Amino acid sequence: MASLAEYRFSDFLKVENILCHLAVADWETAVEALVGVLHKNHPIFNPADAVGACMERERATSTVITPRLALPHARVAGMAHVLVGIATLAAPVLFSEKDRGPVDVVILILTPKSSPGLYLQVLAALSQEFRSPETLDKLMLCKTPQEVVALFDQHGLHLPAFLRARDVM
Repeated sequence: MASLAEYRFSDFLKVENILCHLAVADWETAVEALVGVLHKNHPIFNPADAVGACMERERATSTVITPRLALPHARVAGMAHVLVGIATLAAPVLFSEKDRGPVDVVILILTPKSSPGLYLQVLAALSQEFRSPETLDKLMLCKTPQEVVALFDQHGLHLPAFLRARDVM
């Protein structure tokens, strides 16, 4: 198995797990849609458990990490590898902490329960990548899932081999 330093974020992306210009009324529906598409393409986990874990996590602490971007995530039983779903939204929605502003992009991360550090590695890489608002602007311009994958491929986003406090703050 490759070390984490050898993984690029695009290694976790699959075209069939990306929804461009998804029309939803609220954040819960966006999370449900992403869990649904991940389960449809990878029926290795219980979707109700994944949705419940994501909702519980969001209600405990908002997953809006930067203006316009939410990273809902959960560790899920029965999984052997990371699953990532991305949705660019047709219209922005507010997440649980409304003062964080509306969200245009939702990146859902499901990781195995047996790998508690792995989702932190993925979150750290994405947090670094999206510090620049231009990255979100480019992502919102993508019209197809193939363009989304190409964008992340082009950026060459690597998972950090070791976490530092600044990687997740």
